[in-house]
Amino acid sequence: MKDFLLRLEARSFAGRYGFAFDTRYDSFMAGSAAKYIEKRLETTGMQIINPHTSLIVRRGFSEVKCSGDMAR
Repeated sequence: MKDFLLRLEARSFAGRYGFAFDTRYDSFMAGSAAKYIEKRLETTGMQIINPHTSLIVRRGFSEVKCSGDMAR
């Protein structure tokens, strides 16, 4: 993901819209990459339309729990 985002920074996405999310396990040890992704998107000039969020993946289940505004 970092390499992909670094390649994006070489281009301009001014006037374009985007948002950042990640998937992670529902664990106190699991980190979130969404904030980093959002910052990298902003450096390209992209307008962020929704704050970054995480989709929580639970082990052993096929359901996905959304946190933040994605839950709507």
